[in-house]
Amino acid sequence: MQLRKVLKTRGHFPNDEAATKLIFLVLRNVTKKWKHPSPTWNQAARQFAIQFGERFFLAEGV
Repeated sequence: MQLRKVLKTRGHFPNDEAATKLIFLVLRNVTKKWKHPSPTWNQAARQFAIQFGERFFLAEGV
């Protein structure tokens, strides 16, 4: 998975916020390539929308 690859190569983060931001950016790019999203993605997407506000756009029908 692309997320694991990015986190593994990055290695160390100065704080939790830096890690959270990187995960957010990777997920935003990865979801564009999905043909069949995970069954629990809608629930996770709602939580990201709450946490990141305008920076995270919910897909239609979520």
